[in-house]
Amino acid sequence: MEIIIGKPLPLHPDFSRQAKARSFWRRSDKAAWDYCGVSTSSITYDASGIWPILPRHERETLPRYERRKAQAIARGYQRQILDRFSDHVFRVPAARPDAVGEYGKLMADADGAGTKLPDLVKRALRRAQTEGPCYLLADSNQQAVYATKADEIAAGKRGVVTIVGADQVVWWRMWRGVVMEAIILLCDRDGEDYAYYVTETTAQRVNIQIKEGQIQPVVISVEDEIPHSYGGCPLVAMVPQFGEDDSPGNTSQGAPLAESIKRICNIESWLLEETQAVTFTTQVFIGVNADQVKSVEAGPGMAVCLESPGASIDKLTADPAQAESLRSTLERETTELYRAAGITAFSPTQAQQPESGVAKAFAFNEIEAKLSALAQAAQTAENLTVKRLSSGNGWPYPGDTSYPANFALPDLADELDYVIRMTTSDLPAILKDKSIREFSQMSFRLNKEEQVELDAQLVEREQQKIEDQTTNPAQRKPGT
Repeated sequence: MEIIIGKPLPLHPDFSRQAKARSFWRRSDKAAWDYCGVSTSSITYDASGIWPILPRHERETLPRYERRKAQAIARGYQRQILDRFSDHVFRVPAARPDAVGEYGKLMADADGAGTKLPDLVKRALRRAQTEGPCYLLADSNQQAVYATKADEIAAGKRGVVTIVGADQVVWWRMWRGVVMEAIILLCDRDGEDYAYYVTETTAQRVNIQIKEGQIQPVVISVEDEIPHSYGGCPLVAMVPQFGEDDSPGNTSQGAPLAESIKRICNIESWLLEETQAVTFTTQVFIGVNADQVKSVEAGPGMAVCLESPGASIDKLTADPAQAESLRSTLERETTELYRAAGITAFSPTQAQQPESGVAKAFAFNEIEAKLSALAQAAQTAENLTVKRLSSGNGWPYPGDTSYPANFALPDLADELDYVIRMTTSDLPAILKDKSIREFSQMSFRLNKEEQVELDAQLVEREQQKIEDQTTNPAQRKPGT
């Protein structure tokens, strides 16, 4: 990659398009009070000025549009759904190596600010659910403090992990899902923005400047390349794979939800307009003129006078059927949102149709596939990041971390009953012990020391049974 002083910082051909999409997905995830964004006289955009959130209908008057825009709100469906998936992925802790030595320090403080490694990975994965890719950067404890790598190792440097958002990675080159080189936008402790160009063997700081009227940063100076020993590019991609297509629109779990939330926001705003039209009716006085109507308390614009030979009073109001049609459309769109998420929407005011066992199994398989994709993305990124840090800072790699492969919720009562029946049967001791170990792992998540103690007690129990059968003939089985 050629970086030239005085020229704009290189951008990946897909960066601008993907950044615009991510802006919309993040906006839907936050569902803040300003979801509808800034506006012009005819259309509403999000903060990036790209995505229309509440378009104005060609037959909609500007006052009605402005009122609809001011009253529109975004529902937090996307955040709630993605949080549920994220929490379920981390419901059962991943099986990690013993937290000793430099790895133990990393586990206790992954980012140099006191964040534990599991919490940092969970935060990065939650970001990847919305944006598609998220990145982990194997970084130094303190930048430019030690002159050589030997000095860093002697001082006990073990490295830290920095979460890097997708919008910070403005140029990249990947091979088989692994980042080979990239340009990252960062900010140092003095508040200065700079670009960080990392490859498989070197790292280089690029000082940049944002000129007025320009979006793309301009390179003002390039520092010397610094060799590193991370064993690969220190930037690691965390990309959930929900299908064969690994483009950001298909790796973002929130992308299809964001589209539904925009649709729901528009439908609800139209429904509110129709409801208000039904509530705030306009009186029509037929057979009079405006000069004859002096004491009408309906207010300006709430009474219409029509000169006619006949006299009558009527009213103008919206068609209730239109509002009912919008309600039905809103219900269908909400159901589609949950279908896209892989879960079932539930209305406490409506009776639910019973589902067959096949339907329930199919629905759970869809959910478990998404959970497995999220867990695999977290596992792959965490292991590779720890490998990079251990290689770059001279401490032994502790081994791989394994995330759960099965996300079914076990019925612990049934499992315990199964274990009791197993242990009181005449099955071989090895099968009984295996059932006990599996149940204890499922229910209690024993650490290494507790697992060793359990194994010792199982061996002791089996030896005691043998001794009892030897010393007490009544304990022997018939024929022995």
